[in-house]
Amino acid sequence: MKEYTAWHIARLRDRLARYRAVETINGRARPWVTVASDIFVTEGLPESYFDSEGSDEVLAEALRRFVDGQQVPKTERLDAISLFLRSKGYFHDEDIQETAGDYAAALALSSFFQSASISPQEITGVFTTSRKEGRAGSRVFTLEIAPTDRAGLQRLLETIEYNPDFVMNERIYMPGRLRTHAGYRKEQLEGWLVRGDKSGLALVQDRLHGSRQVFVVPYGAMTENPDESFLVVMKLAGFAPSEPIQGIGRERATMLIAQVGEWAYANTWNYRLRPPDAERGR
Repeated sequence: MKEYTAWHIARLRDRLARYRAVETINGRARPWVTVASDIFVTEGLPESYFDSEGSDEVLAEALRRFVDGQQVPKTERLDAISLFLRSKGYFHDEDIQETAGDYAAALALSSFFQSASISPQEITGVFTTSRKEGRAGSRVFTLEIAPTDRAGLQRLLETIEYNPDFVMNERIYMPGRLRTHAGYRKEQLEGWLVRGDKSGLALVQDRLHGSRQVFVVPYGAMTENPDESFLVVMKLAGFAPSEPIQGIGRERATMLIAQVGEWAYANTWNYRLRPPDAERGR
């Protein structure tokens, strides 16, 4: 391709992550050096690419950094990744339309939420939270919100890091530390945050599996003091009564309301702002 847009790059990143996770070796994610070797044997790669590319190890590290969102490869590498994923059936023209469709949905929601008299509060930055999971595990959430050229519409990316054997307090969160423990897993969600005058909705998609979800952002506070800046996020999922409801009519509705309240509380998260100049591990 002559030019890669943000949509192309996002889809290539997603599909490369999916290939590595699906095409396992002995039940484990495909090593990056093996993925690099897979790319090198793709039919149709031009000789100029081999002349400009380094070793398997060099390409493997570039692929890892690409999927982790740390860098965007040069055009020649993007061409090779695109050709490789197409040859394996992991990347299609429909993927581009899928992403554009998500943006169109966010734009429509933005028009519904906002009016000319409303100037929604701008919320951007990196926010984190964490929860203990199981007897000895923890899950750490990093939410990145970036502005767009449209007021009230922002790009959203959430990275979820999980380890079953290490409890990590969000206050001492150090990116990458969970990776040193066996059983480490990482998930990523991406989408759009649409802000109204007092609240917002986020349309998000699992980058690996394609599942979709809605986040409600009922409140956010952005102040000059980072310690007082936070987001309240409700991650909506299907609701089902935790136990059979024996009542009928109004009594049954009242009992369900109580369970819905418990469900909403369990799915509500408090994210704290992490300013760029924060000390490591804070």
